[in-house]
Amino acid sequence: MKQINRYTFYIFLIILFSFHAHAQDSTKAKPKLKLWKTGGFFQLNFNQVSLANWVGGGENAISGTVLSSFFAHHKNKDSTSRWENAIDLGYGLTRLAESGLRKNEDRIAFNSKFSKKATGKFNYSAITSFNSQFAPGYKYPNDSVVISKFMAPGYVILSLGLDYKPNKYFSLFLSPATGKGTFVLDPILADSGAFGVEKAIFDAGRNKIRDGHSFRPEFGAALEARFKKEVMKNVNVQSKLNLFNNYTDRNIANRKNIDLNFENAVNMKVNEYIAASLFIHMIYDNDIKTPVTRKVDGIETKTTVGPRLQFKQTLGVGFSYKFGS
Repeated sequence: MKQINRYTFYIFLIILFSFHAHAQDSTKAKPKLKLWKTGGFFQLNFNQVSLANWVGGGENAISGTVLSSFFAHHKNKDSTSRWENAIDLGYGLTRLAESGLRKNEDRIAFNSKFSKKATGKFNYSAITSFNSQFAPGYKYPNDSVVISKFMAPGYVILSLGLDYKPNKYFSLFLSPATGKGTFVLDPILADSGAFGVEKAIFDAGRNKIRDGHSFRPEFGAALEARFKKEVMKNVNVQSKLNLFNNYTDRNIANRKNIDLNFENAVNMKVNEYIAASLFIHMIYDNDIKTPVTRKVDGIETKTTVGPRLQFKQTLGVGFSYKFGS
């Protein structure tokens, strides 16, 4: 597992530099495409803790995280239509002296939005998005139990609706017709019913009668709010809120549930090549069940499973490079 994580990290770096090189070559080869605006950023964060005879306790640790974002936007000559594309990538590893190598970041997020002017500050819009991860995730401390991997889960969302954009830094999109597909392409995870897919059916002798489903379709309504602005010199804030309601769920009681995906990023530029970043990500999906534990005789014990708010926060300082128009 450790070697796989290392190889994934190296491959990830090669992909990033290939994207960058391709973007530069495309810009040089096609200078006439002035209607296109392309660019992005690359950030490499490191953190290291070393202890010796430290009476306060602790553990030696070293971590590295690669974060990147690329965009390509097109606007026609009369500005009546716009096509915006963006991909966010992230991968990171942490090595603890006693616990070995573990990943601390793993993210693939692609978003494409086409808008056609309707009236005033309103646009007809179509949005498609894809989210997954690069490498397997494990149920630590047991690094032989896989709990996630590429396309397990993978999410694809297609939305049609109306977009309200009153200014350059805020937009609000509302869709009454949104399709959401959840992929779980790992048969073991699919059989267990991970990430909301229908699990396998077994008889009394534990013989499998039917495989778990690898795909779960949903259809409902969605809302997306975006904010991106330099709130003060060299401090940029980005926020994206996605809400989804499956009003066609076969279980009528579930139709009141709302899936939430809330991302917030604060990027602070120290100088041309040094930057600090804060990222907060919250997810709630009623179909994703997580263990619920409580202390029994002083021991943390699993009592049941159920939906829970997922929360992730990362803070990093490191090398940063921004390119493009």
